[in-house]
Amino acid sequence: MAEINATLKQLRLIQAGIVLFLFISITLGELAPKRSVPPWSFSHSLIAALGLVCLLEAFNFRYRFLPAAAAKLARNVTDATALRRWRAWQLMCIAMAASSAFYGIVIRTALHGPLWQALLFYVPGICLLLIWTPRLPAPAPAKR
Repeated sequence: MAEINATLKQLRLIQAGIVLFLFISITLGELAPKRSVPPWSFSHSLIAALGLVCLLEAFNFRYRFLPAAAAKLARNVTDATALRRWRAWQLMCIAMAASSAFYGIVIRTALHGPLWQALLFYVPGICLLLIWTPRLPAPAPAKR
């Protein structure tokens, strides 16, 4: 159980670091000198599609693969393979949500899009990062 708690603490530290780095990046992106706002282009559409794919994959990982890994870990808390698999799926969910938010920084800094376009990426990414805080898997129900 101590190994699970250490992994959980490490995952939460990684998540907090990503959220902090995201806020610093957003702040620096907003402080950059503003240029004229170009019209919506193919590059904007490509970034929007990539951000949407990241969000959809994050949901796919979160609700398809993570529960199976958590259930296996809850059944046997000493299983190192189950712990590594649970940790890997948690990291994938965090990374996909963060990458979606970072696409907002790309829109704002590289493509010089307006703030409202970047907010379409910032808000869902940051919300998912905060909602998907790693938690201990629920213990398996006792068999009668």
